[in-house]
Amino acid sequence: MSKSVSQQIRLNLNVITRDNFKKKFGELREHLYAGLFSKTECEEQGRDWDESMQLTDENINQEIL
Repeated sequence: MSKSVSQQIRLNLNVITRDNFKKKFGELREHLYAGLFSKTECEEQGRDWDESMQLTDENINQEIL
């Protein structure tokens, strides 16, 4: 049985440490931003910049937040 999104978020927040911050932050971010990236992140990761998938406050998954 899979855990609900809110359970997954709580679990990540409870186990986050300096050593696993990047991994856990990435997992949390996927729940809220689901594939959205800033222009800088696209450049750093070698992705094509697509303005329709821009990381903005309006694109946050408000239901999960």
